[in-house]
Amino acid sequence: MKISSKHQFVFLCLPNSGSRTVTSWIQKYKVGNCYHHHNFIVPQRAHEYFVFAVVRNPYAKAVSHWSFSKNMKHPVAKDQDFEEYAKWLNDPSMKPDVGDFTTPILRRYQRVADEDLDLVKEYLKGHQRLQGRTMTSSHQLSYAHHVDQIVHLENLNEEMQQLPFVEGEVSVPHGHHNKRQHRDWKPYYTAESEANIYEYFKEDFDSFGYQRIEV
Repeated sequence: MKISSKHQFVFLCLPNSGSRTVTSWIQKYKVGNCYHHHNFIVPQRAHEYFVFAVVRNPYAKAVSHWSFSKNMKHPVAKDQDFEEYAKWLNDPSMKPDVGDFTTPILRRYQRVADEDLDLVKEYLKGHQRLQGRTMTSSHQLSYAHHVDQIVHLENLNEEMQQLPFVEGEVSVPHGHHNKRQHRDWKPYYTAESEANIYEYFKEDFDSFGYQRIEV
């Protein structure tokens, strides 16, 4: 999450959805305090700020999460091809041992006076129950106090232009996630993997206007 006191906005950084690219761009607006990158619980002092997030096509997001996890040799993907990953993602009975990551993260939040620690605990427990699965964007954003605007990564420059604190033409530099964004994700999909990804991310498809593909 990135918070700007000067411009009174909150950017909710959804994973595998261009967060680093957008964060680099908004630095010129002199963003204020920076909280944990994938935290969505807006602190009380920013409840009246303008809140926005960038979402990504779930098919591309799933490939990005699998690729990142595999490169990092994470237990959820280091020995899985994408077909196996998509099946695992949609099957809660398959649970790799990813260990307890909630305790060290919670200690960080306990040092932040205006965080709702009960809500933080609920959020982290939700992550732990997923056993390394990426949360859907809809689920993550449900922890926010409110969200004023959704920006689609596929139309980033055009939709960023609509943000109330933006002046002049928007040209977001081609950063880390923009390079990945143009990678063709369609070859990764078979009928089975498409069905698993669509089922897992169905709320995102419905909420953000993304269309199901035919394989």
